[in-house]
Amino acid sequence: MSAPEIPTHQDLELETRWSIWYDKKQKHPKTPASSAVPAGPPVLEQQKSHSAEDWKNNLQKIGSFTTVLGFWNFHTWMKKPSELQSGMNLYYFRNDEEPMWETFPNGGCWIIRFHKNHSSTGVIDRVWEELLLAAIGEQFRTPELVGVSLSVRASSKTVSHIMSIWNRDTVNKKAAQFRIGERLKVLLHLDPSSTIEYKFFSKALEDGSTFRGAQQYTYVPA
Repeated sequence: MSAPEIPTHQDLELETRWSIWYDKKQKHPKTPASSAVPAGPPVLEQQKSHSAEDWKNNLQKIGSFTTVLGFWNFHTWMKKPSELQSGMNLYYFRNDEEPMWETFPNGGCWIIRFHKNHSSTGVIDRVWEELLLAAIGEQFRTPELVGVSLSVRASSKTVSHIMSIWNRDTVNKKAAQFRIGERLKVLLHLDPSSTIEYKFFSKALEDGSTFRGAQQYTYVPA
């Protein structure tokens, strides 16, 4: 079944084009630590012996959109986060920029982890949709936000999904990093005392993980 036709005269242009990507975590045989070579994947932990090119080849582009209705034309026909298979990763990024650490070596991402209970109650589906609408609608109020991602965890006993919000340059534009973090609390209606995390991609390139060892931040009630 194909998506319905959308009257162009009813549409609204977005400030930039957005592209949708996905990948699925691949299982690889473990290699000795002595032969490991650091490399940068998209958003998943990886065996360090695999190159960035390997991860790039695993990325699949679904398509791009430049309008509000163009977004809904994709979003309506895609599975909800609670319906995705474990190991799946979904990315919405500006233009054709690839969701890899190497694309934004001076940047990083905010990380929000969701308990397994949030999947069965529909919370994860609602929050993901709110995050997407806020991103493409420029509600973060900075072009430094370059993309958002969703990771469906396969091995965690408590966490089922992880969302990350990527910014381009934390080294030279640190204020934008915290502006995005503060807007997260407002846009996603986070509890005033919520704890979120941040990981620099320079560190991710060193340790081979987007999520492991991320620095925690707790909001201060206003």
